[in-house]
Amino acid sequence: MPHINCTTSLSTKHDALTESLEKERVELVGGRTLNFRQVATDMHGPYARLWECGVMMARFLSFTEELTGKHFAVELGCGFAAPSIAMQGRVARVVATDLPEAEQSCQADEWHALDWASPDLSWLQDNSIDVLVASDAVYNVDGAKLFFSVLKALQPKLKDDVCMFMTHKHRHDDVDELLVDGLETAGWDGEELPIDEWPEMEGYVHPAID
Repeated sequence: MPHINCTTSLSTKHDALTESLEKERVELVGGRTLNFRQVATDMHGPYARLWECGVMMARFLSFTEELTGKHFAVELGCGFAAPSIAMQGRVARVVATDLPEAEQSCQADEWHALDWASPDLSWLQDNSIDVLVASDAVYNVDGAKLFFSVLKALQPKLKDDVCMFMTHKHRHDDVDELLVDGLETAGWDGEELPIDEWPEMEGYVHPAID
């Protein structure tokens, strides 16, 4: 697996995340590892850090059976794209997307620019995406509104049986409420996965992350 050169925002209060920080390695299920090096970098912005949500999502996507039979996954707001890397080999095609300036950060095999404020989706075929992934992609009200805007724009590109996986870290009550209400209004039937009950996720679950 590739090394990700990055700064980190990993918690030091939880066993698995602390161990990941010390060893600079995230253990994925199936014997794979996601390696990173904490380095000084001239990259700035949220996409230039490895976040707790990304680590959790990568770990989850490395073992969940929900990916069985899936063919095309798109990650929104990927940053370093740890979740996309975890899906490689499990889903036939995985594309990590983010703002154009995030290209240098992304470590996934396939990347495409996707600016939520003016999304160009011409590179996507209709009725093609059966997995969407968003890991800590929404952290303020403006970002939440853009997120729902791009979800609406993506609608023709989604297969009828599309599944979206999200991790979200609590920061502001109004953002949490807007995210939940917006997903329901957009017609997404969601459920909170019991990841804290799965042995594979022991020590990876941050109490502020849903």
